[in-house]
Formats: sequence, structure tokens, C-alpha cells
Amino acid sequence: MITLFYSPSGAEAIAAEVSATGWLAVRNTAQGARKGYVVIDGTNNCRLVNNESINNSVYDFDAVGPTERFGPPALPTSSSNVLIINDPNDVVKDCGVENTIIGGDLVDNTLDPCF
Repeated sequence: MITLFYSPSGAEAIAAEVSATGWLAVRNTAQGARKGYVVIDGTNNCRLVNNESINNSVYDFDAVGPTERFGPPALPTSSSNVLIINDPNDVVKDCGVENTIIGGDLVDNTLDPCF
């Protein structure tokens, strides 16, 4: 499993060989991507606080459940994360387990199912 963040300049990828556990991401900006923040690959007990999402086309925040969306094998579910979102218009998809979402515009998973 690999957890990937980018340096503040966006020029350098920062990766880890294990799932993110207990990380704190505060006041970052994701701009012009298909998805802004993707909480994936077993990420757990992390906090995303006051991060900005600008012009991302599908979801601004995506807490991913078990999926092969990125190719097999299936990635493990995100769980027990806290996302505190300032902008009530940020689109948030939560397919993880026991994640806490405060703020944003939560996607109805019955209309837009998790896969």
C-alpha cells in the first residue's frame, strides 16, 4: 500500500509504503484535479482540517471504501477519519467506515453508489 501526498509546491510526490495512520493535513489546497482529496488505501484515524478545494471536477473530498477503481487488487477501506470542511459547497463522497464528516455537501450514496 502506498500513501501519496505532494509537497506544498506540488512538484514533489511524497509516498509511504504503509497506509496513513494518525496523519494531520491542515490548510492545503487541491486545485484543478478530477478529485481534490482522496482518502484511500486503508487510511485511518487521520484528520483533514480546513483544506481548500478549487475547481475539482468530480468530488472535492473522497473517502474511499473497498475498491478496484485504481486497478486490482482491491484497496482497503478508509476508516475512522475526520474531515472538517469549511466550504458548504465542497462535494464530499464517503464510502469509508466510521468516518466523521463535518461540513461540505455530502453525496447521497443511494443515488451515486460506492464501487
